[in-house]
Amino acid sequence: MEPQTKIGQSVTGAMEWQTSMYTFNKQGIKSIASATANLEKLIANYITAKRVDNTGKDIRRIRTALALRRKGSAKVYVSKPKIKDYGDWVQVRAFLWDCGAAEKEAEEARARFRARPGQTKDGENQTSGKNGERQVDLLLDPEIKAPLTSLIERIYGKRVDLQLVEIKRPHLDADILSQFVAQRLKDRRFTPRRVIRDATWRVALPTAQQVEEINNAKFTRQPTRFNWTDFTMQNAAKHNATSILESLRLSQVSSIQIEAAGRLTKRLTANRSAKKMARRGANSKKPGYMLRGFQKAHTHYAFASGKRRVGQFGIKVNVGHT
Repeated sequence: MEPQTKIGQSVTGAMEWQTSMYTFNKQGIKSIASATANLEKLIANYITAKRVDNTGKDIRRIRTALALRRKGSAKVYVSKPKIKDYGDWVQVRAFLWDCGAAEKEAEEARARFRARPGQTKDGENQTSGKNGERQVDLLLDPEIKAPLTSLIERIYGKRVDLQLVEIKRPHLDADILSQFVAQRLKDRRFTPRRVIRDATWRVALPTAQQVEEINNAKFTRQPTRFNWTDFTMQNAAKHNATSILESLRLSQVSSIQIEAAGRLTKRLTANRSAKKMARRGANSKKPGYMLRGFQKAHTHYAFASGKRRVGQFGIKVNVGHT
């Protein structure tokens, strides 16, 4: 499949800069950036409502079940959507991570590691339908995703191409990692130092030698023969998009930094602010990097906030790529 070469107006969901793009619907004029701010919560609440069984329950029990799923850490996390406006239609792309399925897979891997060689448990390969289902499969199902797409089209007043991409690890997206750390810090059973340490040091990062090998592979994969047809008006966009995709296939996360600041202490101690920080990976980058606005192009920033019994706190996550 050839890459998409049509240029669209990018609209960020993180509200980093303002845009002059507008969409028209029945409620009047709304900016795409302001409508995007509620899109992340809409997708997360949609999957939460689909997972709760409302048959035979009163309204109070339904609200309690929804609140418990929102407060639990074993849920589906949604990144901030990436928006591109093509005039008469809008492309919405978001990343999903199923924490419940990831914890279940990790538990099964630990059980297989502890089992003796040649010893298998009865019914190891037989899983019930409830345990075998994944929460993220609801959003990836086209029949269930269709009503969500219809809701988003009513917000923007345009045809929407909704693309949901599942990731296997939370550190692949800074927004999802910040939400996961903030959700874990709300649980009083875990100390802030333990949460930040586990989120940083349990990530499989490449070594310094592997990073150098990745950079050498990117350099060797560049085309060595010069062809004038690649720089014509017809093939320029296609050539650039293909070369970018080839370099992205070799890119991976090389460093992670997580900072938490605010009311992180217990109630028995003084209600003072505290700061916890953990970093792992490459400490520096090569001098030749490109700035995107006021940020480095190879670094993904994300912010999140939460509230404990003693007050609020904030999370900042930096994810560096090779």
